[in-house]
Amino acid sequence: MRRPVRLRRSGRGFALVVFFTLLVAGALAFLVSTLGPEAMEAYRVRKTEAAMAQAREALLGYAVRFRDVVSTNDVYGFLPLPDLGTSRNNNAGSGCQGEGCDAGNFAGGGSEITVIGRFPWRLMGMEPIRDGHGECRWYAVSGSHKRTQPLTPMNWDTLGELNVVVANAGGVANLTSMIASAHDRPVAIIFSPGPAMAGQDRSASADDTVTQCGGNYDVANYLAPETAGALAGVTNYFAGATNNASGYTRDQTDDIPPGPNNNKSLYTQGRMFLRAADNTLWPGACPAGTNCPLAADDRGLALTTGDLFGALRKNANFRVDLSSLLDRMWGCVRDFIAAGGSAAPQGIPDYVEPGDKTAGRFPDHACYSNLPPIGYFANWQDMYYFARPRTGFPDFLVNVDGVDQSCKALLIFAGQRGPGQSRVTLAERSNLANYLEGSNLASFTGLGRTFSGQSTFGPESATQLAQQDIVRCVPTINTESFVTVGSPELTAEGFPQIVGYDPGSRTLTLGREGVTTNDDAPAGALFGCAWTPEANPQGKGFRAYFTFQFREVGSSVGNNGFVFAAVDADTNPLMICGAAGSHLGYSGDNGVTPPLTPAKIGIEFDQGRNSGFSESANLAIANPGRNDPCGATPSGPTIPPDCSPPYVGYNSHAAIVYWGHEYQNSTDDVTRPQDDDNVHGYPTTGSQSAYPHIAPQNPGDINAATPGIAFVNMRDQSSEGDNSYLYHVRVEVDRVGGYAELSPLVPEARAAATSLADLGSPGATLGGVDLAAGDRVLLTAQTDSADNGIYVWQGPSTSMLRAADADSASELSYAALRVTEGSGVGYWQQIAQVLNVGGDPQLWRFHSSQPIASGSNFQIRAWIESDSLTKAQLIAAMQDTTRSMDQLYPMRREAACGVGNTCPSGQSCSLTDSYCYRPNIPTLSSTAKVYDVAGLACGAGGSCAPGYACGTDNICYRQGLRSVRLGFTGSQRTQDQQVLIRNFFASWLQ
Repeated sequence: MRRPVRLRRSGRGFALVVFFTLLVAGALAFLVSTLGPEAMEAYRVRKTEAAMAQAREALLGYAVRFRDVVSTNDVYGFLPLPDLGTSRNNNAGSGCQGEGCDAGNFAGGGSEITVIGRFPWRLMGMEPIRDGHGECRWYAVSGSHKRTQPLTPMNWDTLGELNVVVANAGGVANLTSMIASAHDRPVAIIFSPGPAMAGQDRSASADDTVTQCGGNYDVANYLAPETAGALAGVTNYFAGATNNASGYTRDQTDDIPPGPNNNKSLYTQGRMFLRAADNTLWPGACPAGTNCPLAADDRGLALTTGDLFGALRKNANFRVDLSSLLDRMWGCVRDFIAAGGSAAPQGIPDYVEPGDKTAGRFPDHACYSNLPPIGYFANWQDMYYFARPRTGFPDFLVNVDGVDQSCKALLIFAGQRGPGQSRVTLAERSNLANYLEGSNLASFTGLGRTFSGQSTFGPESATQLAQQDIVRCVPTINTESFVTVGSPELTAEGFPQIVGYDPGSRTLTLGREGVTTNDDAPAGALFGCAWTPEANPQGKGFRAYFTFQFREVGSSVGNNGFVFAAVDADTNPLMICGAAGSHLGYSGDNGVTPPLTPAKIGIEFDQGRNSGFSESANLAIANPGRNDPCGATPSGPTIPPDCSPPYVGYNSHAAIVYWGHEYQNSTDDVTRPQDDDNVHGYPTTGSQSAYPHIAPQNPGDINAATPGIAFVNMRDQSSEGDNSYLYHVRVEVDRVGGYAELSPLVPEARAAATSLADLGSPGATLGGVDLAAGDRVLLTAQTDSADNGIYVWQGPSTSMLRAADADSASELSYAALRVTEGSGVGYWQQIAQVLNVGGDPQLWRFHSSQPIASGSNFQIRAWIESDSLTKAQLIAAMQDTTRSMDQLYPMRREAACGVGNTCPSGQSCSLTDSYCYRPNIPTLSSTAKVYDVAGLACGAGGSCAPGYACGTDNICYRQGLRSVRLGFTGSQRTQDQQVLIRNFFASWLQ
């Protein structure tokens, strides 16, 4: 009965809201209409300023998205052109073509042509932005920063070609520049034109669509002055150009080439009057009683390079780009030096190298100049510096992130300009004092070997000022890009190692001919690993790329494989490697080096198939198998687990692997946990439910919709000279969010009995604890698991009864509790649903010393593609590690569309090129939970070391994979193998 009443009330309420809205709107309209002239003008000014600020923010948003949305091969820093009218924009084929869209390469455009037109509101996804007089915004963009026919270099030192002039007082004959330094010159100005002045014609254009803003596109009909001489020669348009809209404004403050300074001066001060008696200018108002016609009414808001790059520095993609270029240079230089190369810098005009070092800017080189991030080296070369001790002088002492290092060479990325620094003229750009800071400047320009700085280019902050130098050390030890880990036993037996890195060709080789058990090499010594010397501490994830090929050695490409691995650098030192055989150097303990310990993520490339996992296998005789899937050459239904015909093709496969069991596990009968780290399908689903804080499961379902395991034909091919195909690999690992799982806790117990206890006569001690009357005890191992549970101890000969707060289904189903003392101290969880206490089993499992299972979710994806000219665009996208594949190559082209623009299921026909496209789904995909890692006990007040946080159990925890090291692991056994890995590079997410 109440529902109709509520509906009527709702209707009356809505009508009331509408009434009050109209009332307020009418009141505001009345208020505005009754304002005096001064108040009305102030209202218009405020509205105009708000509209200009809105347009300015939209421009910054465009600049921040430019490389990702507009042009993936151009660097950040460019701005859109204005709207020059639909008849002139020449933007056919772009995504925005009507009124409010920016121009393309219009007639009369060109490099360093500054352009003035209407603000491109539609391009920005906005409605027209109007000022206090109802006029749409206008916009000037410097020829140095417009997106078409861009200038090189484009960076935070690129000068704008606009000048802002004002009248500092009344009665002046000329306008004065308000720009203190050439670096302050605007790169864009948003204009409010104000009402039409005498002589300005704002009638509708006959050639352009003007349904929204009205009027026309002749700049002189909107921006001041009405006559060219009214503002002491300054005009907010280019007189004589088509629609007075564009002109040449090359910056000539540089020494080369010589020529006049053509920067465009623009007036932005608002109302300006020209006194007729003496032709002097008066801002705001003229003296009373004088003849002062209005000369200008334009208001403008400038956008400078400081504004532009202040916003860009907050953009993680921009920082990743610059850091990736530094990383690429760093890898190249360290390998040049390791290979005995000269690694000579590029000279700087008027700079004389000190006697103890060779130094300069980075030269152009194929190792980094034209590789991703595409376009950055040519535009940012001036910021990258290199120094190296001369022969006979000691290595540098470089403090990186507060840690002193001995370095064979040094890389510096110079930050933004600091106080007193100027980079306008050629002479200033040759003066290192305008780029480097502190000890870096002193040692670069004079005798000295000390340098310092942070290693990561980050957002501007109190700990990283805008002008901060970023430094990288080429270490005296572990100079090469990869440090290899081999077996001392192989060397002792006279065999070469099965891992090697050649810095000259930048090639990592896994495997070696003539080093197998058939050659009498010791089976347990056939492992080899290679790691990047430095770990990355940013903890957000990474994108990596490399190529590999199995080479025919002897008569085959081998029967083992390798793993690309990312390991937790906090728990894994540099010189680590796993065991030989089917462990592929990723799992197992070789008995010599430390093994790889969790957390870790691997992409396995396995040549063979092992039919079953067996932890009981004697490693001296046979290696445990890994539950590998069977190969399938034909297409068809789901592959049977027994690999029955016709599924008898190649068995080589790729898979995502994490780790198996961190501890012994009775559910999966695991007695040697390290041996199952790359066993597909482990830990099993049952094991994971029994131990809720267990490792993520290694994918094992070859038929999954998003498989973590897939067939990849890595066998020998006659077309490749009996080598395997050359493969391109792209790996993305993203930390996609944290989580916290809290089990419902029942009141804690003092002890936990992990062996059979006598309920009628329990004795004085259980779980290693001498008990007192009233103590609560957890029983976990009774003969009948229904008798497990939480009991109260009253005496050694007194029967124990269930605790009153733990004797119901709601209290015990999936419950957890903390045990405070004895051998079972920690947190336990009951993993079964209990409907009948005493009748249903209670399965208590120890899972952690941490009650809240906090951690991070990681998304792991890998694309694996054989080399082919038809995949050139796809492969180019895989090589660019600065962006995700979702952004770079979301769809992949297949065959031409069929009759009637038809395509196979899951594909769509593109009307642009008449080809079928499908989503670019990765070859491998999986998501894993990585739990936080326990450290030491919390200090006073819950204090922990940096990077750790105090948990509810008074233990300090850090994120798993907070710091990551990348590398490759491999092994051999009965057959020769040689894997060539090249072109490795990784970008680290911020």
